[in-house]
Amino acid sequence: MPSWEEWRRKAMDTSTFAYGYVIPVLVISLSYTRAIRYLWTAVDPLEDISESKKAKWKVTKMIIIVTILFCLCWLPYHVVILQYFYGDFPFNQTTYAFRLLSHCMAYANSCFNPIVYALVCKHFQRASKRFSAVS
Repeated sequence: MPSWEEWRRKAMDTSTFAYGYVIPVLVISLSYTRAIRYLWTAVDPLEDISESKKAKWKVTKMIIIVTILFCLCWLPYHVVILQYFYGDFPFNQTTYAFRLLSHCMAYANSCFNPIVYALVCKHFQRASKRFSAVS
């Protein structure tokens, strides 16, 4: 734990929350919203319109799941940091366990994305099978 003056530490943690969570969530949300809008309005349907809609729904669902996972995995980490400096966050076994869990959730987000891709996207499943066969 750095031994900084309290106001500097609060400024750093608030900046970390803004630049490490709020801005990424806004950028991800806006970018994915634009991508989904483009997918549904500008991409020509495949030969079979029902198959095209089905494929578009899969992509849309995957994007929404990845975005929600990012938000859910990283929010506890930032809440713990902000609660510690702005609220009442005593040091005991429960809060220590919650702090460890929040760190694990934040880092696990990187592990969840390939799982989501594998469950939703057939192209990802085929590519990963080819990769497994090569290695």
